Amino acid sequence: MHYLLKKPNPKKAGADFVSELIASKLLFGNSYILSALDSYPKEIYLLPALVTELVIEHNNLVAYFDLKLFVR
Repeated sequence: MHYLLKKPNPKKAGADFVSELIASKLLFGNSYILSALDSYPKEIYLLPALVTELVIEHNNLVAYFDLKLFVR
């Protein structure tokens, strides 16, 4: 998994990803990372905290993330 911190995805360098992750946590109180669940993650992405809402199942587990994006 350490390889994901060096190159989390094709469009982001590791240091940039980590600094944006920390900034999101400090500014908005949360940071959300998207990865594949079917196998070991090959890529991870930072979801924007201001428009990300957690949808919780009845057993108190996260069912999915809902992105509240504005479309014009």
